[in-house]
Amino acid sequence: MPVAAIYNDGREARDHPVTLAFDGTDLVITFEGGPVADHWPAAEVHLTERPGHGRPVRLRRGHDGAERLTLADAADLRHLTPHCPALMRTAPSGWRRWRPVLLWGSAAVASVVLLFTVLIPVLAGRIAAAIPASLEAEIGERVERQIIGLLGVVDDGKTVAVCTGAAGQAALDGLVSRLSAPLGVSPIHVVVVNSGIVNAFALPGRRIVVLRGLIDDAVNSTELAGVLAHEIGHLDRRHPTRVTIENAGSALLVGLLLGDVTGGTVIAGVGKMLIGGAYSRDAEREADAIGIELMIGLGLDPAELADFLERITEKHGDLPRSLSLLSTHPPTAERVDRIRAEPRPPGAGWPLTEAEWAAVREMCRR
Repeated sequence: MPVAAIYNDGREARDHPVTLAFDGTDLVITFEGGPVADHWPAAEVHLTERPGHGRPVRLRRGHDGAERLTLADAADLRHLTPHCPALMRTAPSGWRRWRPVLLWGSAAVASVVLLFTVLIPVLAGRIAAAIPASLEAEIGERVERQIIGLLGVVDDGKTVAVCTGAAGQAALDGLVSRLSAPLGVSPIHVVVVNSGIVNAFALPGRRIVVLRGLIDDAVNSTELAGVLAHEIGHLDRRHPTRVTIENAGSALLVGLLLGDVTGGTVIAGVGKMLIGGAYSRDAEREADAIGIELMIGLGLDPAELADFLERITEKHGDLPRSLSLLSTHPPTAERVDRIRAEPRPPGAGWPLTEAEWAAVREMCRR
């Protein structure tokens, strides 16, 4: 039997008196004395809320539309119940409610992953190749100052500072100059910092920081030369600059989200990344290959570097104080095997004289 109701199409405020009837599969809504207003599939008709004492009975189609029906007599609900299987389902199922959220959320996560893992690294490589030398040098100076500040205080309670000693600095400068000569990346600024951490890292703007702990653990100048050659390899491929740009881009995006966009925050992030070893497996392999080539070109035995890597790994393991180039990738054993596979130069000598090596070791004790 026809049921009287009030119909609103959701587009205008006006309500229309209508009658409701079923044609087998649909609820047919007909204006009083006029044409059919709408057809609602019976399977989609449901209550907007559970009926209660004194409350009007309102119906809707599905869960997305704006159309509404209000029964003129709540008792007429009994005429609809046999035809509408979802009549009492006042809310969408969990999946239907959360599906748009999950879909949009997944798309957002995928976009962020693509941005951070593909787009930013690709752009960083292109920017690193085009960045002016003066700007790169300025960034390198800021990162170096930030790193010294991040290192805090050494074990004996003395404040971390750059080590002095004219003879030792001259010996280091000469060694770095000879190692890097075939690559044309000179001049390289190298400093020794009075920290007991076993580490060394390259910075943007042709800078290398060596920590006292690394010099203390090296048994000869060839081991130190091997580490320096590795860092020169990073400089030749501009890995530090690329990491800095990637970190700056990522920090900028995060800062925009969190409301913290400052140059100091970006530089601090770069410093922490370089201290902890931020390069990819491929970048480390590149630096290894270049470093070995530079050592052989200077008549140095790469096996000395392999000895150093094995000894430091055995001594420090994966502790935070261990050399950053040992920390994760490629595995030390893989690198050692590759280094030992290189031919040993005949009559390999030492890169520094005994006096020069002693001067380097004394730089932080003055």
